[in-house]
Amino acid sequence: MQSSSLGSADDPRFRQTHLFQMLVKVINTSAENATKTALATSSTYTPSFVDTYSATSLLGEEGRMILIVVVGAIFAFLTSVGNLMVMVSFKIDKQLQTISNYFLFSLAVADIAIGFISIPMFTYYTAVQSWDLGYTMCQFWLCIDYLMCNASVMNLLLISFDRYFSVTRPLSYRPRRTTKKALTMIACTYIISLILWPPWIVSWPYIEGKFTAEPGTCVVQFLQTNPYVTVGTAVAAFYLPVTIMCILYTRVYWETQKRQKEFGKLQATQEDEEQTDAGQSMRNGSARFRSRPSDSKNNNSDTYTVLIELNDEGSRPSVRLSSCEPYLDDTISTRNRSKSDCNSEMDERRQSLLNKQSPFKNGRILKNFSSQERKSEKEQRKNERKQESKAAKTLSAILCAFIATWTPYNLIVCWEAFFPNTVPNVLWTFSYSLCYINSTINPLCYALCNARFRHTYMRILRCKFKAERPTMNQGYIRRN
Repeated sequence: MQSSSLGSADDPRFRQTHLFQMLVKVINTSAENATKTALATSSTYTPSFVDTYSATSLLGEEGRMILIVVVGAIFAFLTSVGNLMVMVSFKIDKQLQTISNYFLFSLAVADIAIGFISIPMFTYYTAVQSWDLGYTMCQFWLCIDYLMCNASVMNLLLISFDRYFSVTRPLSYRPRRTTKKALTMIACTYIISLILWPPWIVSWPYIEGKFTAEPGTCVVQFLQTNPYVTVGTAVAAFYLPVTIMCILYTRVYWETQKRQKEFGKLQATQEDEEQTDAGQSMRNGSARFRSRPSDSKNNNSDTYTVLIELNDEGSRPSVRLSSCEPYLDDTISTRNRSKSDCNSEMDERRQSLLNKQSPFKNGRILKNFSSQERKSEKEQRKNERKQESKAAKTLSAILCAFIATWTPYNLIVCWEAFFPNTVPNVLWTFSYSLCYINSTINPLCYALCNARFRHTYMRILRCKFKAERPTMNQGYIRRN
């Protein structure tokens, strides 16, 4: 039985049907429209960054990853080594072991944790563009990251308060500022940071009852789901501390300027007084020399001696005014003195009296105890002024670096809380990286503002870890 071939496309009778002609017309019209659209688009279309990035070869993708890894490794190395040098400096240089610098040491501890853990983890996450290390490692990284960053902020706040009280209340604050109290305050910064961040990072998904983070991402969940909590944490972690630090630094700056002016006036006053005392002492000394007879033989009658006679216990001593003649007493045997012996004794007494009272001898200034005491007091005040100036410069440099590196991220966080997915990912990544760069900059701020840190850094780079011998002009003095 022969089968019918009417449904075959090769059958001439099927090509003549109305259905076949309609199908051919539709196909031709679609092809023409597609060709026109492609031509129009090719004449005006410019590839975007995303399309160009998608069209890159495997070598381009590897190049991007290598670049991110190299840059991240450099910053991690500089951050870790720089803050490690700060910690070693405290060990090998006794002059850096002051209470004010203990707060810098605590800041270096937080920054070195960021260099060892946070920056490498963030570099991996940015390079791979996906989190493949598991949920537990993600929670560990976020807890360490936010804990140490907040501890760094708290240490900056502690440094600002320490400088403020040291300048405004030097007599009441500094004697009570002991090493034990400083360590207690440092421990409080880490305890407060430990309470504020890690428990909520870990427990928030269980509080909401669901995990909203997308697979392959590592984020703090409450920063994405609750905009009011996001803004509240930004205010508590950045805006409030930076406002307090700016106010404190302004007070410290004006108080320092005021004290410098007062110190200049006091120094000038101590100098119209030293000159007056010196001139009066010179006149008194010259008067004594002028009243001294030039010829002791011819002026013996004008020379007198004050004699103080100590009697038995319980009785009052007797005072006599006598010329250099021998005298008799009932209780004391007769003492025969020649006039020359008496005159020589009087010369010695006058000379010793002049040496004690007058700062001048033969036209030269004598460095007596009072002048040395005044000089040491001046040096002490000058050293205190230098220490305050160094601390103020260090605080200003750290504060400027903190504001410059933390402000972009906190602005973006508050914006994204109410307008999600409006900030480009590359801008968010860069702003987050700036917060890490702040930990890299801090050791440089210490070196720029403190010559002792620079000197110790050079010793470490030269591998000279032994204690230096103090010289005559420079000793190991521990100042609080």
